[in-house]
Amino acid sequence: MQQAKLVVFDMAGTTVADKGSVSDAFIQAFRSHELDIPAEEVHKVMGYRKVDAIRILLERYYPERKDQYPVLIPAIHHTFEQSMVDFYMADTSLAPLPGAEELFKHFKSIGIKPL
Repeated sequence: MQQAKLVVFDMAGTTVADKGSVSDAFIQAFRSHELDIPAEEVHKVMGYRKVDAIRILLERYYPERKDQYPVLIPAIHHTFEQSMVDFYMADTSLAPLPGAEELFKHFKSIGIKPL
């Protein structure tokens, strides 16, 4: 069997401690496009690929804007991504979850890139 060369990890809540910043940024991304989504509904889709989560929430709460989805989905996603980048660059309280750094070091020592 061939050894893996790359392992991809989620960040918030998996390798980095998260206090709700991802869902907050997601909610704000919708709001910045004048769309209101209840926080409890956002929490239900947090494990989904973000563009899929955006589509699910739009279909549930804004089906009448379906013709705008091709523009809205990438716009909301871009706003969300930029918000998260800004957050991670500025937040001084970010910390790895227990074991994350050791796991990355182990992968690196055996030639696997954690990403």
